[in-house]
Amino acid sequence: MEKKAELVIVGTITKVFGLRGEVKVRPEPGLFDDIQKYQQFVVSTPKGKKVLKVQNVRGGGGMFLIFKFEGIDSPEDASLIKGLDLKVPENELAELGKDEFYFYQLEGLTVKTTSGRVIGKVTKVVPMPASEILEVSDEDGRETLIPVLKVFVKKIDLDAGEILVELPEGLEER
Repeated sequence: MEKKAELVIVGTITKVFGLRGEVKVRPEPGLFDDIQKYQQFVVSTPKGKKVLKVQNVRGGGGMFLIFKFEGIDSPEDASLIKGLDLKVPENELAELGKDEFYFYQLEGLTVKTTSGRVIGKVTKVVPMPASEILEVSDEDGRETLIPVLKVFVKKIDLDAGEILVELPEGLEER
């Protein structure tokens, strides 16, 4: 029996755009180019899951794209899908190279030092100009920010559910 593909968020509809039912979409970090290739998305509405078929997509300036979906033809129609997350089956995501990961894959992983001390779990991955930043929270809610650079992040092991890091003094508050 084939395993059912998990749905992964690739973008969020942030606002209505114009008078023809277009919407502004903020792609998830790292997926700006990939999201433009999909022909349809799954969204979760109060009435259940629904498929939105892409009629057109174009640049929206900066980190946004403008999408036009079939059957969404007015600002009123578009306002009904505002705020929804656009999802695709995980098996439809572009293949990544060795040592490349999607941000969602890192969220929830346990972060440990190379000496075995647990720092916490990844709560979020924040894209920054120089590198991504892992937001790591411990059980007491203390937050540690770790740049995703080889000098700090020594190993990411999705199967083990952990990230091994080597932090210099002062990067981590204790």
